[in-house]
Order: sequence, then structure tokens, then C-alpha cells
Amino acid sequence: MKSSIEDFGTGWYGMTIQLGKDDIDKLIECLQLLKQDEGFHFHMFSTAFETEIGGIADIEFSQSSSKDTSNMDIGG
Repeated sequence: MKSSIEDFGTGWYGMTIQLGKDDIDKLIECLQLLKQDEGFHFHMFSTAFETEIGGIADIEFSQSSSKDTSNMDIGG
């Protein structure tokens, strides 16, 4: 898995995550667990703290409640 950040220079950032086939299977498994258990959460995290300067350290996935205001969407 590889991640990168793009600085749009406007205060907004883009993020790219490239997944291998095994990563996709693991992500699907974690998302299925998240769907089944609202208390479950999981992380994608950097393994390059010692070899790279800066980047994406951690992304946490958790289930939102009906009270949370959405500010993102999923598209393809």
C-alpha cells in the first residue's frame, strides 16, 4: 500500500492511496466488520516513519452516527 498527499495551495489537500490486491481484501474485511459492529474501528497507518519525512501518519475508520454531519462522499 502506498499513500501520498497533494497540496492544492488553497487550504485543501488531496490524498491518494494505492492498494495491492491483498490490501483490498483486508480493507473489505475491515469494512464488513465496521458495518456489523458500530463500536468497531480500524486504522490505515504509515510504515515509513523512519525512511520518509512527512506524509500520512494515520487514517482512522469508524461508523458515524445519525447525528453526525457529513462533509464527504464516495464516488468512482
